Amino acid sequence: MDCGWMQRMFLYLLIPGVSTLITVHQPPFVITVLGNDVIMPCHISSDDTLSPPVLYWEYPDRTKLWPPSEKFKQRVDRVDENKQSLNKSIILKNVQWVDSGNYLCKLSVLTAETKTPYRTKGNETRLIIYDTVIFDVVTHNRSLLSCQVNVSADPGFVLSILYNGHKIRSGKPECWERGCNLAPQLHVLLSVTISLTHGGKYECQLHFNKTLLTKMVSDYIMHEQDVEIFPEPWLYYGGFLTTHFVTLSVITAALLTCRRGVHQPDQEYPGI
Repeated sequence: MDCGWMQRMFLYLLIPGVSTLITVHQPPFVITVLGNDVIMPCHISSDDTLSPPVLYWEYPDRTKLWPPSEKFKQRVDRVDENKQSLNKSIILKNVQWVDSGNYLCKLSVLTAETKTPYRTKGNETRLIIYDTVIFDVVTHNRSLLSCQVNVSADPGFVLSILYNGHKIRSGKPECWERGCNLAPQLHVLLSVTISLTHGGKYECQLHFNKTLLTKMVSDYIMHEQDVEIFPEPWLYYGGFLTTHFVTLSVITAALLTCRRGVHQPDQEYPGI
């Protein structure tokens, strides 16, 4: 074993100023509704700096979220304007589908121990978005109940319908079951439909992993008009019977003709 390497690592961890003094904390994901304002959390573990840390927020394509680039101008603010605050979170306003993705909080720091500025960063936070859930009977067929919602292309979403508290159907895009890559898409449609056979309490729930994001409840009462009744096809019945009547008439006439031919007496010819 290289003892010299072990010694260097030991000194790196013990000598003040050699290891990173400030830690940046970010949550793994943040979930919000389309069109809402959302806080992107970022906190630091220490304020032992000679000057206020310089804050940077970056979008996946390295577009600056803070200080705001042209793309995010007028849409981003600091949660705490005090530069000495440990809270480096920002507010992203009017979230759109194009905003979904990973965000990174970075700091340029100068401490008494390090003497020279250095950069530190947190782990990326993924912004996950969903739209308003629509839960209603199908317009063209009132015997069907449908629940649907648009969500960002993240495989943790699950949409479910419950009847009197029991889950009867759930769904996610089939592509997610195969582990496919939905990255090029900004959002996808989740949809679940069931047949309405009984009255009772129906509920639509949207989960991300095991977290319940939103739900809609409908106490449904079955009405006679909700059961789709198809009119009797009398014209079809009439045509069917007429065809058989004509066929039977033709067969009967043919049989009678044959019988008359069989029972006709032999003609007598003179001279025989």
